[in-house]
Amino acid sequence: QLAEQFQDVDLVICDVAALGILVAEKLAIPSVLIENFTWDWIYAGYVDTHPPFESHIQYLEDVRSQATYHIQTEPICQSRNCSLTVSPVSRTPRTSKAEIRTELGVDMERPVILISIGGIKGEVPHADRLKLLDSHTFLIAGSSESPPSSDNLIFLPQDSPFFHPDLIGAVDAVVCKAGYSTIAECYNAGVPMGYILRERFRESKPFGEYIPSAMPSVQIKNHDWESGAWIKQISELLALPHLTRETANGADQIADFINNLSESHQQ
Repeated sequence: QLAEQFQDVDLVICDVAALGILVAEKLAIPSVLIENFTWDWIYAGYVDTHPPFESHIQYLEDVRSQATYHIQTEPICQSRNCSLTVSPVSRTPRTSKAEIRTELGVDMERPVILISIGGIKGEVPHADRLKLLDSHTFLIAGSSESPPSSDNLIFLPQDSPFFHPDLIGAVDAVVCKAGYSTIAECYNAGVPMGYILRERFRESKPFGEYIPSAMPSVQIKNHDWESGAWIKQISELLALPHLTRETANGADQIADFINNLSESHQQ
């Protein structure tokens, strides 16, 4: 039924969801799979404790193999033979560093650290200790509970009007859980990152291998995050270099690839 709605489509672009590949196969048109992990790889980490995943893994592997073109985006969880490997894919900033700092009421010379805790319930543990670092400003974004800003702490709710890549582009360092979008945004901005690996997530292992090899970074252990001991790592984090990337954003690399595909199929 879905295929019937796309009779005029010439190319299907999809991420890890299998449905787009199946629709393209049904319509006999090319498909482009873009991923840094696939669901069969994720599910494989649970087979020992949840054996029924095995049948789903095989099905998803079969569907994935039907993609006409396969693009992998760094950091890659499982390298495969593919059509193209690209740099981390992220959204680009819309607003300058100076404009964002002006909106936040923060001087350009002042050290600013973004603490991006989207997906982590509650407030930053022991945030009151950050007030002692009164020569620094801390932006605390994505908390489910956002108390009024005070002193050198600026709390930004989950529905903050600030565009996340703009915040990353306006700060001197980022402290965050190691999720793909924030890794990619920090990578392309060249901003030092203090990262927290989520131990029960299968992608944490490849992320933990990629980040220190490709980015100015400091790992923050989960127990140090919970105890507040990570605050002692702030000076180390701020001492790291801010990089200027010479490679294109993976999003632009993918766009070029797809444009070339479209042109070749029109000829």
